[in-house]
Amino acid sequence: EANPDVRVERKVSARDAEVPVRLKIVVYRLIETALNIVRGNPAAKEVRIALEADSRALTLIIVDDSSAVATELNSESSEAEPQSAFAAVWERVTLSGGTLSAVTTADGPGLSASWPL
Repeated sequence: EANPDVRVERKVSARDAEVPVRLKIVVYRLIETALNIVRGNPAAKEVRIALEADSRALTLIIVDDSSAVATELNSESSEAEPQSAFAAVWERVTLSGGTLSAVTTADGPGLSASWPL
């Protein structure tokens, strides 16, 4: 059963002008996919999304309290054809010059996507 009551905490320090137009849809689709995974997990109560840019890279980090995103991402293999909900965004991230990986933050496990600027 879907969980519509998930709280979303955003930390966006990247200004719109710092996000290249070619990456905006990729970032949007990655966030959309992660939120759908979290929303589908009844144990999830909160998800944290951080989007940061500096002179070298644009970085997106998504962490949820149920570890649903990390679990889904860890079911992927960078050496094999992705089969999960992340398959399409994995391809988008890679084709746009970025990397997508599982991370462990102070808030728990999640994903990190990064693109050189």
